[in-house]
Amino acid sequence: MRAQGNKSQAELEMLVESLKRVIEKLKTENEALKKANSKSASTKDRATSEKSLRQKINNLEQLVQSYEMKEVNLDERERTIKKLIEANKQLRDDLARETDRYTLLEDRYKQVVVRLNELAKANAKNEELVFGMTTGGNMNRYSEFLSDPKKY
Repeated sequence: MRAQGNKSQAELEMLVESLKRVIEKLKTENEALKKANSKSASTKDRATSEKSLRQKINNLEQLVQSYEMKEVNLDERERTIKKLIEANKQLRDDLARETDRYTLLEDRYKQVVVRLNELAKANAKNEELVFGMTTGGNMNRYSEFLSDPKKY
């Protein structure tokens, strides 16, 4: 029986050894499958992350485009504001020139009115002198001689 026991013990040892090799082989195969699975999972993750990254890129491109449009609008506004400021300055300068011109003309008008009054008085005095010299009479007495028909 011992021979049978030794034989079976040797067989059992061989069986254990072959099982150990099978276990090692299965462990190696399991590790390889885990790596392959993680690669495929990471590929899925990559695909998902790639989609989300593409969406983020599109969103950022739209944001950049909107900022560029705002910048264009701001540049246009700045140019318009500069034009309006320049036009306002020009109008102020024109107003100042016209105000100075108006003041000058008003002063000339006053001088002309004063001179007209002076000349009118001198003319009246000269008329009276000429009338007196030619007729020998006082003009004040005859000033309304022809203007009021009922008086005479």
